[in-house]
Amino acid sequence: MSCAYVDVTPAIWQPGYRVTDILGPPAPLSGGQGYSFTTTVVNGGNPDSLRVTWRVIRSYVPGDTQVVANTPNQLSLLVGEGSYSLRLIATPRDLVSDSTGGAFVRDYPVCTGLVLPYAASSTNMPQGCGQPSVE
Repeated sequence: MSCAYVDVTPAIWQPGYRVTDILGPPAPLSGGQGYSFTTTVVNGGNPDSLRVTWRVIRSYVPGDTQVVANTPNQLSLLVGEGSYSLRLIATPRDLVSDSTGGAFVRDYPVCTGLVLPYAASSTNMPQGCGQPSVE
């Protein structure tokens, strides 16, 4: 019989503060309008000193990330028209200790407008949009 020692010290098993969810409108999103997103942060300290750094990534702009730094836990975002994936990354930050907590990622399909025939089978077409209209 083989045995292994496992350290179950409570401090090891208690995670630090982190974002556990990004709440927003139901998917898919319709472009050309504004949306609000909020986070759920657990194990945070003083809510007055907690801020969230939001990163917004649109699949049609490879390598481009919009950063909205140090907002409260809400993000207002204008979502442009098109058929693409929108990725939101929320990372909590404590202003007093200047420490960063665990991030959370949520992807939203954005489904509006016409898609050209060659793009209908493209890997850039977000899942959750159904069949695109073809011009």
